[in-house]
Amino acid sequence: MKTICLITENSRSINYGIGTYINQLISAIKKDVFKIIVLCLYDLEHQNFFIEDRDGCRYIYIPKPHINSYQEAGEWRKTYFRAVFYMLFPYLNLEERLIFHFNFFDGYQLVSLLKKRCPNAKFVLTVHYMGWSFDLLGNVERLRNILKNPNAVEYKSIVESIAMEKGFMTECCDSVIAVADHSYQTLVKEYSIPLEKLKIIKHGIIDRGLFCDEELKMKLRKKYDLNENDFILVYAGRLDPVKGISVLLKAFKDLNRSYDTLKLLVIGDGDIKRYLEEANGFWSKIIFTGFVNKPELYELYALSDVGVLPSLHEEFGFVAIEMQMQALPLVVSDTTGLKEIVDEEVGIKVTISDDENLDLSADNLKKAIQYMLCYPSERHMMGNKARTKFLREYESSIFENKMMDFYNDILE
Repeated sequence: MKTICLITENSRSINYGIGTYINQLISAIKKDVFKIIVLCLYDLEHQNFFIEDRDGCRYIYIPKPHINSYQEAGEWRKTYFRAVFYMLFPYLNLEERLIFHFNFFDGYQLVSLLKKRCPNAKFVLTVHYMGWSFDLLGNVERLRNILKNPNAVEYKSIVESIAMEKGFMTECCDSVIAVADHSYQTLVKEYSIPLEKLKIIKHGIIDRGLFCDEELKMKLRKKYDLNENDFILVYAGRLDPVKGISVLLKAFKDLNRSYDTLKLLVIGDGDIKRYLEEANGFWSKIIFTGFVNKPELYELYALSDVGVLPSLHEEFGFVAIEMQMQALPLVVSDTTGLKEIVDEEVGIKVTISDDENLDLSADNLKKAIQYMLCYPSERHMMGNKARTKFLREYESSIFENKMMDFYNDILE
């Protein structure tokens, strides 16, 4: 028997892309070949060490430590990861082949302890994000300029973050998974990760498309108190500035002056207060749902007409493939992960300025949405092709086969 220990952290991202990835990975792993342990660190839901066996997996939750001061914050990792190791170790069988699959960079101390006691284990990292991409919005050219002058005080934290991430990948990991081509190129060129360590495995999800005809679409609209004649745009994701929501709200308000039936669904949690204020005057047209579960999310996709994702940066973009699964035509920003997922057959890509301060034009976004409004036959054709593209490239069986091959190969 073999064991995979999936190691993740309980942050906001666990409810979005990384959480979706972990759930799809659990579904992909053949449980007659591998035992699965899911180790959830920095847990916010439980105040004490907690274990549950569910759906053929063992989940181990270890709470986030309480840190009283800045000085303690600099020392807590060693103590915390030592505690994690001793809590995890009794559930490992050293006679089995072991894979520890990390989904975040912070884990030097834990890997060090595990390697001493499990010398034949393999260590894997999936790169869901790189720390600098939040500060620089995925602008690789700006990153390269910073790395030419790494001693600049104003970029000290970015340079230190890159050094930590590079060290974790080169010193701790046997293999590193990139989820997109642009991520792979960055890891090769900016991080100098050896090619033999790198693998590209793009995400996939279980097909839960609702195959929505007009009758079902109208039933769903009635269920959510939306009008049959509304033209509904849908955004889903965290409510963060990097997601381009302010630009979307501005474009929507401009369009709404000409298209009275236009509605916008904004699905996700975050700084709702900020965006409610930006939506002032259009509250009857813009619906903030907060975080919703997957079944409800897929219903909201099914009753919508166009998906809009104006992010300034996406490492991959799970929402884009979820929308394609539901045969939604897309309007997206032409950035990083999104431009790899969405081509001209399934949507419209809106150019982002290529200067140091990435910017998305509300006017250009408005024009792309307006095209979808004015050309329904094109819109429907894009939606059908989006569904086909999902089945061809992102349906879960493709991801499942690639991951099982990867796990088996790394143990050989």
